[in-house]
Amino acid sequence: MKTTVTWIGGYSYTNRNEPDYRRLRTQRDIGTNDKFAVAYKQTPSLADAGRFYSDLNEHTYTASAQIEHKFNPADSLSENAPKIRAGFYVEKKNRDFDARFLSYRPSNTNTFDNNLIYLPLNEVFAEQNINPTTGWSIVEGTNPTDSYTASNMLIAGYVGGAMPITEQLSISGGARLEYNNQNLESLNALSKVYTFEDKVLRVLPSANMTFEFNKRSMLRAGASITLNRPQFREVAPFSYYNFITLFEESGAPLKTSTIYNADLRYEFYPSQTELLSVGVFGKYFINPIEKYFEVTNMGNSLTYTNTPSATTYGVELEARKSLTGLTASPFLDRFSILLNASLIKSDVKLSEEAAVGLKNTSRPMMGQSPYVVNAGLYYQDSDRQLQVNLLYNVVGQRVWAVGSYANPTIYEMPRNILDLSVTKGLGKHFELKAGIQDILNQKVRLIQDSNEDSKITGIDETVQDFKRGSYSTLGITYKF
Repeated sequence: MKTTVTWIGGYSYTNRNEPDYRRLRTQRDIGTNDKFAVAYKQTPSLADAGRFYSDLNEHTYTASAQIEHKFNPADSLSENAPKIRAGFYVEKKNRDFDARFLSYRPSNTNTFDNNLIYLPLNEVFAEQNINPTTGWSIVEGTNPTDSYTASNMLIAGYVGGAMPITEQLSISGGARLEYNNQNLESLNALSKVYTFEDKVLRVLPSANMTFEFNKRSMLRAGASITLNRPQFREVAPFSYYNFITLFEESGAPLKTSTIYNADLRYEFYPSQTELLSVGVFGKYFINPIEKYFEVTNMGNSLTYTNTPSATTYGVELEARKSLTGLTASPFLDRFSILLNASLIKSDVKLSEEAAVGLKNTSRPMMGQSPYVVNAGLYYQDSDRQLQVNLLYNVVGQRVWAVGSYANPTIYEMPRNILDLSVTKGLGKHFELKAGIQDILNQKVRLIQDSNEDSKITGIDETVQDFKRGSYSTLGITYKF
């Protein structure tokens, strides 16, 4: 018999300080050669002529322990040995967040010097231009909702085990009892205390089965229940301007989402380094969390909601193949390839309230692509201490923000991503690493389904398109 006990304790601290984020837009009429003019608003605005400050502090404490007992001493080192395990996990998270923003606007619209809006950007808000007559004034835009405190307490205990039934069939499984208490406190727009609390006590079972046809092929099946808890940002009433997406986003009271998972997969191992796997899977969501357009006068505000239910199902193929021995070339022997591809169908059933004014009462799930493809080409030359990896990824068109009767759904379009990394050993201690991420640097494209036919065609309007830019790294490592 072999019994092992493990335990872990941890603490982490996160600080995110935005000391002075400045935003400024210039504009001119399309088709003209007019000078670009600084855009501003009469009311405080994060989007135009604004300055934003924020400070986030988060403390996380964790503790866990597990005891595992294997019943067969001869197989104590084998993963197939009969065993039982039990343990616990505790996590306490505390966060406080404060934000503030200021805006520039004309002090007096009747006497304001309009020449200021055409000055070079480093001169527009110069000290002499901040005055009560011909210049700018600085106005406070901070709202009561721009600060919050939050905490999350997670306590979980679990018991599980594994048991070979026959030489070919083995099963494993267990259950996790989880209690989670999420709290957030802020002020609402009327400066009254706003409190969010979500307490969840759930039993989360899981089961897995493996049937070995022989040492090189097997059939696996699994089923489980999991949870998806909302993030603090998703439930905080704090409204912020996302400077990347150019949309205003705010949180809302949310429920924890429950996910029922099942999969069936066949695996074949031609060699220790090769794999061919084909599988089917399905998920059923209760109260999935999605990002959607909030119906406001602004027309471009995003928030979050729980959709009543959703399903996803699909097929997956994974292949890992070495080129060793396929030809007489020692050079090709050093290559291997990897392919992982999935076809996925998702469907969200809308509530009667959410479907009001919409042409379709069902749609794909937010963030779920209809297909995903990952591929890799690997070169390994151990004699020369050289390794080269070329990775490819593409995901299908997916819902980026769920639409409403006032704002059609926005889709993120596919883009091909290619990454290259090279590692070269230099002697016994040094290692040189270089890489380029997103070599193709294709545009990120967000397109709105203007005619609400659930298809993106030439008549649909582009909301945004931009390039993220390629990212290159070069470093050297010394190994003791």
